Amino acid sequence: MEIDETINKWHEETLNWIEKKIGPNKSNADESDKLCICAVATCNQYCAAILKLLHNDCEYPAKALMRCLGELNAKLAWSLTECQDNKDNTPEAVIERIRRWIMTANSKGIKLLEESKEVMRPEDKEKHEKILSDLKKSHEEYKKSNIKEMPTLVDIFKQLGDLYYNEIRPAFYSIFNDAVHLDPASMSAIYGSLPQGRDELETYCVAFAYNINSLIRLRYDLDTKQIKKEYDRIMRN
Repeated sequence: MEIDETINKWHEETLNWIEKKIGPNKSNADESDKLCICAVATCNQYCAAILKLLHNDCEYPAKALMRCLGELNAKLAWSLTECQDNKDNTPEAVIERIRRWIMTANSKGIKLLEESKEVMRPEDKEKHEKILSDLKKSHEEYKKSNIKEMPTLVDIFKQLGDLYYNEIRPAFYSIFNDAVHLDPASMSAIYGSLPQGRDELETYCVAFAYNINSLIRLRYDLDTKQIKKEYDRIMRN
């Protein structure tokens, strides 16, 4: 089975299982269920886009998307699992960590929008102010509940332990970072069509898809043996 088909199958199966658990009225799902189902759908779209880009020799844009996927992998693991500073893994504790993630996203969004005020075109100001107002409103609601922001990404890797900190973090920064923060060197590599190692990049994509699907399946006590076999087969090939 092709890598694309295998990864898509993982996501479809995981989504179907969670949807059955939640039921038809998804508005009644708790915050952790909503996060999981949205994370699987997001991972599926990003993986599909990454593989299409790689198949069309667009390796740098694929790397940029993999950096996003790597960040999702780490933050999702921090939210859903016990780690160094997350000793409490009750449903309430998980939901609090999800809210810390939202709190952090709101805070960063507000900062970016505030910084861009001075260069905002007059015709864009109303839309800009509406987005900023909504973010501030959400931010204030979380502050009233004494929700803290989540740790920095580097601290998240540290809290997740040696496997993440020693193996995934270096790849996250050293391999993908130059595709997000473009500079003359990276643009020269793109212009010169310098190969980035398509096969290796594909394996990172497969690894992120496997990690995210496994993480969520384990949360719901779903089988992970079959996708582990398929993952190992892809990595051997």
